Amino acid sequence: MKRFISECQKWVETHSMVPLTVVRVYLGVGLFIKGIYFLQNREVLDAILASASLPQVPFSVAPYIIGAHLVGGLLLAAGLFTRLAAFLQMPIFYGAIAYAYAGQMTTLEARQGFEFAGLMFFLSGLLVAFGGDSVGAVLGAGPGPLGHSRGALHSKPQCIL
Repeated sequence: MKRFISECQKWVETHSMVPLTVVRVYLGVGLFIKGIYFLQNREVLDAILASASLPQVPFSVAPYIIGAHLVGGLLLAAGLFTRLAAFLQMPIFYGAIAYAYAGQMTTLEARQGFEFAGLMFFLSGLLVAFGGDSVGAVLGAGPGPLGHSRGALHSKPQCIL
């Protein structure tokens, strides 16, 4: 049993980027799917924005939300410009938390939306702080787009904070 625990600890130490990579891919695929959903069901996004107590802006934020989810989701899932893609999602999640769901916590749907937006904000923050590796580094094909070296899955995460 001690040998098994020792082997598990050794694996965790040598594969410390795996959890962040899983989070990056999960967030990217989920955002891309949400972007497609909002693109096909624009009225749902418009209803959320209409019920939110957003500050006055001279333009609709719906195209930004849809585009950021689609492009950012693809970039995150592919491991390209991970920190930038995650950072550009954070204002959307903050807006969802602060304006769309915070004042409407009377329904189960609003509470679930609040919790999900909070989780996505937190995960995006982790990716901004620690990165999430890149496809090139995962496949061992050379440096990733942000300068990750080969075998970055086997290295310690680098925090920018």
